[in-house]
Amino acid sequence: MKEYLQENQPKFYNLIKNEFIQNKIPHAFLLVGNNTKVPLNYLAMSLICDETLACEKCNDCRKVLENNGDIIRYDGKETSIKKGDIEYIQDTFKKSSLEGKAKIYIIENIESATKEAMNTLLKMLEEPTSGIYAIFTTNNISRVLPTILSRCQVIDIKPDSK
Repeated sequence: MKEYLQENQPKFYNLIKNEFIQNKIPHAFLLVGNNTKVPLNYLAMSLICDETLACEKCNDCRKVLENNGDIIRYDGKETSIKKGDIEYIQDTFKKSSLEGKAKIYIIENIESATKEAMNTLLKMLEEPTSGIYAIFTTNNISRVLPTILSRCQVIDIKPDSK
């Protein structure tokens, strides 16, 4: 994954690398593009891994790929993200961490969230809790509320070069 990102997504990789080395990690990321799966997983692994960036070998890194641990994942392609889904994230993360490390919620294709869900999500983003990270993806940034955009680090993911 690391080599793939260095070769195909160097801007993303270098940005993430610098933030993690300087320990200046935003609480919310928005990955924009059609090719977000590998960057999303690498970012989530890096947030949980004991190394500076994802080692891709430890149990924590594997948990991200297996969707275990303190990770909640929704995909707007499968079903519309509703207010109840965001409330579930809030309620779950109020409890103590299972692993004692970062808690991550991932919403892929956030543009398919309802307005009510986005407004509820906005409240979480306005008052971030330490150790809780959000990673969103979208193919259509114009369908994401500007107030959500303003609270996320927006990263363009380029298509792989042919």
